Amino acid sequence: MKRSILILSLLFSFSIVQVHSQGVLRNVVKKAKEITKEIDTKEENKTTTTP
Repeated sequence: MKRSILILSLLFSFSIVQVHSQGVLRNVVKKAKEITKEIDTKEENKTTTTP
């Protein structure tokens, strides 16, 4: 009985970690897109300001 409870708790914690890491990955990707967008706008500003 104790063994099955242990296995269940391990599976539960593992699934939580998976979901959490997926959320972290999404946040990282979102952040990276924002940063690249900022860099792109800066590059555009540079090209437009130079005659």
